[in-house]
Amino acid sequence: MADEYVCFADKPDLETFFIFGETKHLRQYMIENGTLTKLPKAGQAELRKDSLLFRGYDKGVPLPTEDILYPAGSSWVSEKFNIQKTRARIRFSISWQTLRYKRAVELLNPDGSIRDQVPVYGRCERITVGVQQHGK
Repeated sequence: MADEYVCFADKPDLETFFIFGETKHLRQYMIENGTLTKLPKAGQAELRKDSLLFRGYDKGVPLPTEDILYPAGSSWVSEKFNIQKTRARIRFSISWQTLRYKRAVELLNPDGSIRDQVPVYGRCERITVGVQQHGK
């Protein structure tokens, strides 16, 4: 479902990219065709939240899971996770006018404040309806 935009890092040596979509468009589509209410209650509740769905690719091979990021001010953040013994999260910021982005892994202090970040900058392009996509 993460198929509205495709994004590439500015670093040409990175052989990764990601695609993402806004759940509000999926939610509206499901409301219009009557399928939202057919989902389990937990799925309906999740789709009623605005979020972004991401799928990463490494050398064109999809990573095994989709990531969900939630609004946080003017950006979007993931749930917290561990990198070894350090709490971390992903923060995604995008200029909707230019489609330039910053995607950062934020390393967190025990109190939740940001200790350090590893950012990647790049550009996104809207995937047009005519682009045929394959896969699950």
